[in-house]
Amino acid sequence: MALYQSIRDRDHIVQTLVSPDKASQNEHWRECEKLLKENGESAAVAYVNSVAAETHSQLDAYYMVGMIYSAQRRNEDAIRVLNKAAEVSPNNADVVAFLGHVYIRDHNYEQSELDLKRALEMSPLNQIALVGMGELQYMRGQWTEAARYFDESHTQEVSALLLMCHAYVLAGNRDKAREAAELVRAFAHGDTKSLEELNSTGCIGDAVEPPPFAHPGQ
Repeated sequence: MALYQSIRDRDHIVQTLVSPDKASQNEHWRECEKLLKENGESAAVAYVNSVAAETHSQLDAYYMVGMIYSAQRRNEDAIRVLNKAAEVSPNNADVVAFLGHVYIRDHNYEQSELDLKRALEMSPLNQIALVGMGELQYMRGQWTEAARYFDESHTQEVSALLLMCHAYVLAGNRDKAREAAELVRAFAHGDTKSLEELNSTGCIGDAVEPPPFAHPGQ
């Protein structure tokens, strides 16, 4: 799973779907991150709650802190706080889906699947959940299913598109692999690293053999 490892180490594939850029929360994200580092979790949560009250916004304190922990690769803390967020907002599909995503990185695939499926039951087109299911099936070596979920997500995230492209190659669907490669080129905007990874997927060359697949627990 060399491609997956490369992408995960560089920029985890779901993180950008809920990034502060997308939510227009850069300032709040940075301040929350600062408070988390300097004053601890309670201070960070209190800050986000105060902003939400003052601005009458939908900011979710536990969700934001959980995302920050996830961005810092603090999986155990992320899972703990995101579970709190899911308790507070049980009908928020984004929270449940992102929790499922973090469980993938923690190698808890059964719980990940439960959360991702629950998110899709609440919101069948939820992009975080669909990309998460694609990632989960990719990890399991279920190439056709992985590609289908990535495709259905309509994601523009290059990391997810790279995995979709590779999954189509390994599933033997060269036409769809080429289509995915074009999407990577379109959204990579000339990023050298992404284009190098695209070359490694086999999407734009001859057919490749599936790599030796390690059990997800390994």
